[in-house]
Amino acid sequence: MDDVVFKLLLLLGREHVSEDQEKYARGLLVQLKDWDRFMSLAHAKMVSGFVYQNLERIGGVNPDILERWRQLYRGVALNALRVRAEMQAFQQTCIVPTAARFVFFKGPALAETYYASPSLRPSRDLDVLIPDEDFEAVFRAALEQGYRVAVTEETRPERPDEETCQALLKYSSVVNFLSPRGVHVEMHRHLDKHTKLFPTEDLVTSAEDLVLAGTTYKVLPLDMLLCYVCFHNSRHVWSHLHWLSDLDAIVRNPDFDRGRAMEVARRKGLDQLVEACLEMHALVAAPWTWTEDQKQTPGGKLLSLCEMNLAGGLEVEEEIRTGLGWRSVPYKEFLSPKMQRRLRRRQAIHRFHPTIREYLEWPLPERWHFMYYFTRLIWRVRLHVLKTA
Repeated sequence: MDDVVFKLLLLLGREHVSEDQEKYARGLLVQLKDWDRFMSLAHAKMVSGFVYQNLERIGGVNPDILERWRQLYRGVALNALRVRAEMQAFQQTCIVPTAARFVFFKGPALAETYYASPSLRPSRDLDVLIPDEDFEAVFRAALEQGYRVAVTEETRPERPDEETCQALLKYSSVVNFLSPRGVHVEMHRHLDKHTKLFPTEDLVTSAEDLVLAGTTYKVLPLDMLLCYVCFHNSRHVWSHLHWLSDLDAIVRNPDFDRGRAMEVARRKGLDQLVEACLEMHALVAAPWTWTEDQKQTPGGKLLSLCEMNLAGGLEVEEEIRTGLGWRSVPYKEFLSPKMQRRLRRRQAIHRFHPTIREYLEWPLPERWHFMYYFTRLIWRVRLHVLKTA
């Protein structure tokens, strides 16, 4: 955790920078030799808008370099505005007509709730949680409004035929839309499809209001959002640095209460994980205090994984998770044995549940869909044999 670029990304890749952090960052900027690497990593790890804002305020940066940062920020801000506009359009055209219950999470919902300047936070897509009983109605409304569906991650967005629509509704926990305005929208049945730690009914019932320009949206309560942010981002070994900025924005919110947040985490069985994330947050805020002993703390270990992730994208993340043995139970050293067993059981069930891929590879009439459980089992056994070999 001694790389100058990494420390600058941590310090400047956030909305709020204290006087002490700015002072330390000035010293690091004097040592910075590779501006291209710094800029490339900031953009790839989704903090270029934050870095630009802080560099402009600190001053002393070459005007040509600062202009390059400004161009990156403009792209981030424009896309953030597009996704926010899509949030309003999706609610008005797909949710309101169906009277569906819903919760927006991540992306513009988080940015508008916790950031003073929401356009600094990048948003690549829109995430919305819809309960099972309303899922089909919203799905059909979206199709009527011209939304196209990417049936799998590899397929182009299209208007699927009725048989494929029925299979999607039966087997997909997430539907990926492309809106008429060119924005990707992910419609979720569950906040986390692998574990069901966050029951959808509880979330839509406890959702809070976010009012923007006269429109009321539903968002996650702060303490539940913190649990989800720690859970989801640790699963992905904090591969995007703007997630650290999100954590900072949540913790800095006037309504944040550590004791109350930890109580919610305890009820979820995630208190050790949330504690580790808050410890990491404290380390990120003061890199001048880092010691070798801190690398061995739970927060230090998470931060070290974050640094390892700077080397690349999803493939690096997968390598890290595999190397840690996090394939079956992510971040297992931060969970109690009871919680580990619970997650293993749920993930084992999830692995053998048919997906839309089984249907696409072997389309069958609905009365024969029970066969997909057998084909899924055969595929999992074959995959296990190949990995073992």
